[in-house]
Amino acid sequence: MLNLENNLLSELPDAIFERSRLQMLESINLAGNKFESAPLQTLQRQYFFLSAVDLSRNQLRDIPAEDSIMVNIKKLDLSYNPLSQEAVENVLGEPKTVRELNLAGTGITSVTQMETPFLRKLNLSHNSINSLPDTVFERPTLLETLDISNNGLSELPHVWQRLKNLQVLDVSENPVMSILQGDLDGLEGLRSLKIHDFTMCTRLEKNAFKSLSNLAELEAYGYPRLGYLDVPGILRNLPALERLDIELKDAAIGGDHLTSALQPRLRELGLRGPRVRSLSSGVLAGLRGPSVRVGLRNTSVSALPPALFFTLPRSTRLELDVSGSKLSTLGPPLLAALDERKGDLTLIGLADNPINCDCGARALRRWLPGAGMSGIRCVTPENLAGQLLIEVADDELTCDPNRPPTHLKVHWFLHRRPHIPQNPT
Repeated sequence: MLNLENNLLSELPDAIFERSRLQMLESINLAGNKFESAPLQTLQRQYFFLSAVDLSRNQLRDIPAEDSIMVNIKKLDLSYNPLSQEAVENVLGEPKTVRELNLAGTGITSVTQMETPFLRKLNLSHNSINSLPDTVFERPTLLETLDISNNGLSELPHVWQRLKNLQVLDVSENPVMSILQGDLDGLEGLRSLKIHDFTMCTRLEKNAFKSLSNLAELEAYGYPRLGYLDVPGILRNLPALERLDIELKDAAIGGDHLTSALQPRLRELGLRGPRVRSLSSGVLAGLRGPSVRVGLRNTSVSALPPALFFTLPRSTRLELDVSGSKLSTLGPPLLAALDERKGDLTLIGLADNPINCDCGARALRRWLPGAGMSGIRCVTPENLAGQLLIEVADDELTCDPNRPPTHLKVHWFLHRRPHIPQNPT
């Protein structure tokens, strides 16, 4: 293995990899350099051994057709190069034995029929692809991982019937307008699906997930134009979930919303959505794995129920991420529950919430040092904004709107104290 990443190389000497000097080169990393032409002639010296080449983040435009060294490489990364359409066609359309191919961010606008029958992993993300014809995947039927996120797809491609071995699919951040029944048919073996950040989506049917009974991971959030999402209906079609990150459109979330997913096998649960304002005490009932991560990300939840953790077995280690929510404080009953599970429960993301430093924050102020969370800052009231909560005195944490801030009282005292004559001696 040879790593020459992030240098200023624009070429390699023709004889640098002569067999007399280097017996066997299997993997080379040339990412982040200044190559305008791929140094394939130089690499040809190691034709029989070279299996992995990383040329990402260079200035490559042209890739020659029918180059013998390209035929033999098993793992090829050309991502984030300004490749010409001809170069893309040479990479995809010429017969190769490549197993992993990364063409992310290479300016691709259309995809030709692929001549890569052994391909297992393909990354076409961050391009300008607006359609994937059925003929594209006639040959690479062994494909297991496909990433077509961050493109221009307005509808899901109907190519899944050819990809019976597909395990991982990412179509996130496309202008997909709807996901309807039948759009995911043919993906019966799929284990991981990412369909988040569909900012143009106005319809998502629960029956679209009917064929995904083997799905273990689902990321489905970021639907600002979607008025309603039948989360219970979707989850009933997904009995094998181990990781779920989903947006909810309801204001109050109870255990009935997530019952189908809250099984002992679930090890990660993410709940999102600005419409979510409150959680019931039983929302986590059913989680029983040895280690579980729960995320309340970008919600409008302003308070956590004190009994939130009561349904969790003491044998379960829990990580709770509240990043981007609207928590103003943590009340004494909740802090007591956190202390009771100390060592079994980790709270993260509290600093990313609008903490209100009034009289209700006194218990939180006393609790923070012992929890190792000294970096929590006040957001309100205005006179305490930006200050570390643990550095604010208890008498400044007030709920009396008429009480002047401490610095104003001191100022008044300094200017109104009585005159004391000096001792004449």
